[in-house]
Order: sequence, then C-alpha cells, then structure tokens
Amino acid sequence: MIQDLYCRLYVNHADETLLLDLVTKITDGATQGRTVFNDSIDLIWSKNTDNLAEGQPEFLLYPSTFEVNPRSEFTGIDRDDEPQEFLKYLLRVIVGLRQFGYEVVASCEYEDLIAAETGWNWSKTTPDHPAWDLDQI
Repeated sequence: MIQDLYCRLYVNHADETLLLDLVTKITDGATQGRTVFNDSIDLIWSKNTDNLAEGQPEFLLYPSTFEVNPRSEFTGIDRDDEPQEFLKYLLRVIVGLRQFGYEVVASCEYEDLIAAETGWNWSKTTPDHPAWDLDQI
C-alpha cells in the first residue's frame, strides 16, 4: 500500500491560467487562487524556481509544477476507496495534460504505478519524454 500519496508534477508549459483551466476541466473540479480541487484531490500550481545541478534530469526545470495531495478532509490511507479515487484523478490529470501535448513528469513514491498506468514516467532507463500519438491516448 502507498504510504505517502503526495506527488509533484512537473509540466513543460508556463501558462498558469491555461493549466489551471485545463486541470479544472480534467478533474471536474473548482479553482480557488492557484489551487484546483474536487472531493478527492488538491493540485496547487506554482512557477518552478528549482535550479538544475549537473547530472540532474532536465524535467526538473519545466516551468510549472503542481503539488498534489489528497483533499485535507480525506485521510487517504485509512479507507480502502479513498486512495483509488485520489489516484484516479491524478492519473486523469497526467494523461489529460499529455493529450493536450504537454510533457508531464510525476515525482512521488509510486512513480512505477504512474508509468504503468499512463504509459511513461521519467526514470534513468527511460529519460526521454515520448512523442505521443495523441489519437492513441
């Protein structure tokens, strides 16, 4: 079982308004400031201010990030159905943004699950973001 549901998404697109609008639609959620939320998930957009050290992957410099957590009202790991709802929306956001042509990389405890469910996530053995055939997603 996943113990820590926190995830950080790196998105290779800088337009805050566009990304917030897309994620709101993808999650059937609402927006308050820089936060998109629904009953299961909170996604907080921020401009990426990380610096790249030598040898680190380039996705760490993507211009936008989302800090992703289960809704604070929901405990995440105490009830069996809650992680599945959270993960469903997280996967939906990743795939949805990729359908619009944006490169998205997830950084979390369960990256292997994300790669298996979405077709790719950064790893040392698969560092290059694939060219998606958007008709096939």
